[in-house]
Amino acid sequence: MKDEIIIDNRISSALLAAYTGVFLIDLVQDCYIPAKRADKVFHLIKEIDSAKEAMETAMRKTVQPEYLEKMLAFTNLDTLSDRMQKEHCIDQEYKGIISGWVRGSFIEVERNSDGTVQKVLYTYRLIDENRRQEIEEQKNLELQNDIEAIRSRNKEPEPGLWSMK
Repeated sequence: MKDEIIIDNRISSALLAAYTGVFLIDLVQDCYIPAKRADKVFHLIKEIDSAKEAMETAMRKTVQPEYLEKMLAFTNLDTLSDRMQKEHCIDQEYKGIISGWVRGSFIEVERNSDGTVQKVLYTYRLIDENRRQEIEEQKNLELQNDIEAIRSRNKEPEPGLWSMK
């Protein structure tokens, strides 16, 4: 039993280390418990007891305007259980005001007997460097495709049956 507790603690510590912030959210009671918090974000919501209010406040104060509507829809706790009906985990990337690119995720913790999600973990982590590399790779690919398209348009036709001499 003691070994199992030690292993559980190691697993929990390893998982918490992978994220910038982790919050246990009770969808039924509309409350949350921070398991790991980024103080820059937590200080914005520490006085708010309602998980719904805290989530909306955090999004409005930390998400770039062009991603805000998408993130408010993603973090809407009223619709979360329906959206997770067949999923154990859902995530969304967005650009934050405080720290660049972020991936937010909801992870199922508990369902009731009819399969409705009751508790989730909301996790977020900074992915700025990964996202920057993806964007750079996408731009390079698009540039290569453009170059190939220009080359193929300017290419002399191959001599053959249809060429005129």
